[in-house]
This record gives sequence, C-alpha cells and structure tokens, in this order.
Amino acid sequence: MKKLIFLFAFSIAVTNIFAQTDPNQIKKEGNDAFNAKNYPVAYAKFSEYLKQTNNQDSATAYYCGIAADEVKKYAEAVTFFDIAIQKKFNTGNAYARKALALDALKKTDEYVATLEEGLKVDPNNKTMIKNYGLHYLKAGLAAQKAGKAEEAEECFKKVIPLDHKSYKTNYTNGNITDYQAAALIMAIYINGMNYEETTSFTLAMAHSGEVLDLSELGMVVDKHSTGGIGDKITLILMPIIASLGIPSAKMSGRGLGFTGGTVDKLESIPGYNTNIDISEFINNVKNIGISLMGQTLNLAPADKKIYALRDTISCVESIPLIASSIMSKKIAAGAEKIVLEVTVGSGAFMKNIEDATKLSETMIGIGNLADKETICILTNMNQPIGYSIGNSLEVIEAVEALNGNMQDDVKDIILSLGSYMMKLAGKGDDIEQNKKMIMENINNKKALNKFKELIKNQGGDVSYIEDTSKFERAKYIIPIKSEKMGYIKSMDNEKIGYISSSLGAGRLKKEDKINDKVGIIINKKIGDKVNVGDLLGFIHSDDIEMGNNAVKEMQNCYEFSDEYVEKQKHILGIIK
Repeated sequence: MKKLIFLFAFSIAVTNIFAQTDPNQIKKEGNDAFNAKNYPVAYAKFSEYLKQTNNQDSATAYYCGIAADEVKKYAEAVTFFDIAIQKKFNTGNAYARKALALDALKKTDEYVATLEEGLKVDPNNKTMIKNYGLHYLKAGLAAQKAGKAEEAEECFKKVIPLDHKSYKTNYTNGNITDYQAAALIMAIYINGMNYEETTSFTLAMAHSGEVLDLSELGMVVDKHSTGGIGDKITLILMPIIASLGIPSAKMSGRGLGFTGGTVDKLESIPGYNTNIDISEFINNVKNIGISLMGQTLNLAPADKKIYALRDTISCVESIPLIASSIMSKKIAAGAEKIVLEVTVGSGAFMKNIEDATKLSETMIGIGNLADKETICILTNMNQPIGYSIGNSLEVIEAVEALNGNMQDDVKDIILSLGSYMMKLAGKGDDIEQNKKMIMENINNKKALNKFKELIKNQGGDVSYIEDTSKFERAKYIIPIKSEKMGYIKSMDNEKIGYISSSLGAGRLKKEDKINDKVGIIINKKIGDKVNVGDLLGFIHSDDIEMGNNAVKEMQNCYEFSDEYVEKQKHILGIIK
C-alpha cells in the first residue's frame, strides 16, 4: 500500500513538473506578462522558453531583449538582440535596441559599430540615424571645445551628409534630423564654404518655402540692412524710390535684441496693416508703386529652422551662414536686384570693417551666382542713426526727413543707398545725378506724398503723418544731462539699443510686447563738445523708476576725451 501511495505521489509530481516546463505554456505566460508590461516576469518566462527551445524563436528573442532592457539586464539584452539579428527578425529595430543596450553598458566603440552595421541594413531607421548623429555631434562639440579642430571636423563628417538639393523636401518636413543639420552647420562654422557651396545652400533655403514672382511689376530692387540702432532708413528710402517710378515692394521683419524692426515702427501708426496677403501686396505695388508688409510665415522656412539651431549650438557668427540667411530671404522675396546696407560697429552684428567686407563679398558672390546683381554699402553703426530710437519716435523722425529735415548721417545713407538702387533699376548710371534727383523729390514733397499714399492704402491714419504731434507720448520725458566735459570719443551703441529695448521699445524675447511710445532721443554724438550739465538727450518712459535707471545707464554709454575728436564718417565703403 505504501508503495502504491509513493508511486501515485511520484506520478503527480512528475506530471506537475512537465506542466510547469511546457514551452508553449511558458511562452504564453511570457507574452501575457509582456503585454501587461510586467517586464520582470516576461523576461524570466521568455528566457526560460528560449533556453528550452535552443534559441530558435527569433521573435521571442527580440521581445526578450526588450524585457531584459526594461529590467536593466543590458548584457542579456545584447545577447537576445543578437539572436534576432542573426535570424533576421525585425533587424533594423534589433540593431537600434542592441546599440542602446551597449550605450547603457558604456561600451562606446561597440555602440557606434552596431549603429554603423545597422544603418547598412536599414539606412532609413530614424532611431539609429538620430543616435548616430547625436553621438558624433556631441563628440564634435567636445573636440571643438577642447581646441581639436581636425578631430571635430572628422566627427561632423561622420554624420550622414545633408544633400542640399533635397533640403526643401527633407529638412523642413522632418526627414532630415536636427542632429544631421546641426552637424552640417558646425562643419560650415569650422571650415566655411566657397561661393558655389554657399550659393547652393542659400538657394536650397530660399526654395524651402514660397518664392515670389514679382516680374509683372517690372525691375524690383530690394534694400536690406543687417540692422542697427535707430534704423528708420526703410521708412524714408522706400517712398523716395517709389516716387522716382521704381517699384517698391518690400517685406520687413520685427525687431529682436538690440536692433529695431521696420514692421514694429509701421504698426505704431494707428490702423496701418502689415499683415496683408501676397496678392494684395502685389496689387498695391501695381496701383500706387509701393507696399511694405511683414514677412510671410512661409518665406524661407528652412532658414528659420537653421537659425534656431545656429543659436542653440553657438554658431550664429559665421559669415557663410549669415550671408545665406540674408540672401535666402531676399531671393525668396522675389527681387531682381539687391542693395545691401551692411552696418559696422558697436551697434551692429559686424563689429569691424574686415568682417563686414567678408560678409559683403560673400553676399555679392551669392547674388552673382544666383543671377541677382548685388551691391553692398558699409555704414557706420558706432552710434545711433539719426536722433531717435523707438517706434513712434522714429516714425516722427522719418516724416521730418521726408519734409527735408534730415540728420547728416540719415541723409548720407539715404543718398548712397538710393542712388545705387536707381542705378540697378536702370534709372541713371551717374551716382551724383541720382542723388540730386532724390533730393529734388524730397524738396518737392513727392516722396512724402508717396509715404502718405502708402499709409492710407494699407489702412493707416494719414492725419498722424500730417501732424506728428498726434502720436501719443510717454508719461515721463526725462532729460539725460552730462556729468562730464570734453569731446565725445565713443558711444556704447549696442548698450544704448538694449536700454531702449528694456524701456519697452524692443524685444529681448520674441514674445515680448512693444510699447510704441517709449524710447530715447539723442542730442549729442561722437565728435560733439560737451560741458557738465549739457543735455545729451531724453528718455521717454512710462515708468519713472525705469526711466531714471535708463538715464544713469545712458550717462555711462559715453566716453569723453580732452582732445578734439573728429566727426564719424557715415559711409565706410561701397563693395560691388
């Protein structure tokens, strides 16, 4: 009897063992646990199943690798992904996951090798593209920081190359990753580009969105400035050009940082609409010869993405990239000829003549290769242009200029830019004669009347142009008095721009709101003799404390000399 009981118990035990180790049951339990995201159980069941079946099930090996990764058994995950790769199950993703497990194990060389092997099998795998690019981008940045330029360059070259011709369709729609683009930008930053490469890059960005065709308007000559403090030149120049019978079709941007934006200034005129569509823009030029609007959202969208990356990886100050950014928007805006004002000095992006000249030559090279005749005029930005900084304040000065009351620097810049715009438009090869024609249309009020026509046509209240006292003034107008005496030797123009922005006249961030009323009036400039207590200018502020602080900051923006200081030249060079 005892023997029978023992045999019965033994048979039950054996039956239970076989039930517990049945491979199909184990696999099912593993699948159930995996679907429930119970990865510890899933890993235990899958690994037992694979052991019993001699690793023949490639799909289960793949999912066992995922479960192992989730429970941080990275070495085991590598083993199971290798089984999936060997048996060609979901090969691309198996390589991608194996690489991540190796990265977690800090096996960098094997990680990179796995990505390279995987990309040969599945070259479009987004995870591997991203991780491969990110690895070499980080390595390149680290090498650059350590001063190892050659090593950095080799790292950037490892990133899958960016095809400029496919830039329109691949980068802007996300098929090319930011990591790839960042590596390209860094490589350009380190090595530069020749004119052909820069032009190819520029045209790719220009054609990444809408490209305007303005041929029906005749010979359109666009003007662009690299930016500066108190830059109201567009407000004055474009009506002059239109009054001379040259189509004046211009898109402008908003201000950011220490430079102002033409759109912000125009919008300080009550009712003026900068947000018009392209058809209205073109019809305006057809009907009255002029239209000034804000840039469309789809104008060179690749440039916007590239600029954001440049800012992130500290590659903003690259002449080929700056040139491409400027020229891509000009080409997309449809101009046939381009006159560029390249500002130079403390209140400009280009701080010295040498860099400004290089930038100019690069943009002219792009223009020539793109069949867009381009001229660059270098202007002085070591002090504000004119006497006003701030949106409505600059509109008021622009109206005064169109009435014939121009500051010397404004006049010189207007005459220089305008005369070359006339030349490119076929209105006269004699620059001096062109300048006389410009002054004639200022003196006879044709330019002013064209400005009024522009304002009225785009919904603005012309009465503000006829009587600028209608513009609302800031609550507090605080005098800036000199605490020193002597000749003004220099001005911290960039700081002056930031002071104006801090008052509310500009934006330090894109989302900042503009206060049209506030700003700075400048009474004294470089070369002027000043005594203690003399009036340097005025702060226009809606906040008294902020205004008083701005006064103190402005007083620190001037450097004085006991010796005579010459007045500054306004035009520093013309590059054709």
